[in-house]
Amino acid sequence: MASHRQSYEAGQTKGRTEEKTNQMMDNIGEKTQEIAQAAKDKTQQTAQAAKEKAQQNTDEGIGPVREGQHQRVPAADRGEGEGRGPRCYRDCEANPWLGPA
Repeated sequence: MASHRQSYEAGQTKGRTEEKTNQMMDNIGEKTQEIAQAAKDKTQQTAQAAKEKAQQNTDEGIGPVREGQHQRVPAADRGEGEGRGPRCYRDCEANPWLGPA
């Protein structure tokens, strides 16, 4: 059977271990909260930037492409200077799978 001193020391060791464990858990909790707050801030910044971009596009008259509507390819991308005419993103005439516009 363990002596009184051995039991006391075991209890002290257990207490220190529990205290260290609790400190570590608190540190992990704080770091998790910091990470969560940073992610929340980043999400809010991204949402705000998207909102501002959408507003800017609306102010400039640029809206989303609707079903059946064609959006012109920028001149640099469509190669008009190379003997090719303007195309839409769907490229309806050149792609038989898409069918007529």
